Amino acid sequence: MNSGRNDPVVRSARAADWNDVSKLLGDAGLPTDDLGPELLEHFLIAELGDEIVGLVGLETYDSKGLLRSLVITSRSRSTGLGKKLVSALEAAAQAAGIKDLWLLTIDAEGYFATLGYIIVARDAVPEAIRLSDEFAELCPDSAHLMMKDLHTSES
Repeated sequence: MNSGRNDPVVRSARAADWNDVSKLLGDAGLPTDDLGPELLEHFLIAELGDEIVGLVGLETYDSKGLLRSLVITSRSRSTGLGKKLVSALEAAAQAAGIKDLWLLTIDAEGYFATLGYIIVARDAVPEAIRLSDEFAELCPDSAHLMMKDLHTSES
């Protein structure tokens, strides 16, 4: 990371990024069954040089959003990159009219709490989120449901 270019650039993902995105998600143990190159338009990636070192995705359901698939490579952890990606995603979500963001996490609830997300009972989830593949099929019942109201939060 001391190449002189150690500030990753955040940009929208493109279909051409699919192989790298798929590998990063798979290496992190995150689901890819409901994704493909054509579905990356709502993903942001962080690049360091020509390497993807982080990514995060958004699914939209009217005024609700589902934050999914936050991954930071091991060499880029503890650098603030996760916060940078989530903040960029929150800004994009707000610009798209999303009022609140929801997420499911197995082991990162402490991290997301530092970003203003709160744990919510699973039966409180909006129907559109409940019916998403991520909620209904891909994440285990043991995953924590969290949400953040974007209109009362500073991103």
